Amino acid sequence: MRSLSRHVASTPQPNEPGGRGRPRRRGARFDPLHASRGSALAFLLAAAVVALRRADTPFAHGWWLVAYLALVGGCAQLLLGPGREWIATQIGATLPSARWRRWEIGLWNTGTFAVPAGVLTDSASPVLVGSVLLLTALALHAAGLGRTARWARRPGRGWACPYYALVLSLSASVFIGAGLAEALPWQ
Repeated sequence: MRSLSRHVASTPQPNEPGGRGRPRRRGARFDPLHASRGSALAFLLAAAVVALRRADTPFAHGWWLVAYLALVGGCAQLLLGPGREWIATQIGATLPSARWRRWEIGLWNTGTFAVPAGVLTDSASPVLVGSVLLLTALALHAAGLGRTARWARRPGRGWACPYYALVLSLSASVFIGAGLAEALPWQ
């Protein structure tokens, strides 16, 4: 009990020198793995809802939207975030910081929302912006894996090759999708 009271007394409190000005909640830390999985599951659920709606009342780009939400928002996000964490455990490497992973998730989800907004409104600008955000998130994922693999404690960096292939194929898909939507600047 004595060590606990000493720790509490020595920890800077909010609004004291060394404190941050706001109380810190225990257990309120950002968990990128749960955020990535939660976002992916939310996109998969949205795809199911759109599929039910589309089956009942057809609308333009309905089945495309179902596939996009399921594949880009759901499956790709499950492969990118948790996939890299799995690779890191296989090779005994540390992951990029929570801030780095927060940017990856935020950029991916924002881009995933922007592209269908542009497609459904027949506007090229949101598709282009969403595509740039998706490509930026993919670059962060690739760079984050490079940082992870560089500090590996065990052999097995070969796990990175399929991950890079995934990032490369998703990048190509973003360019193809933006081209099909006629959102590329030279179109």
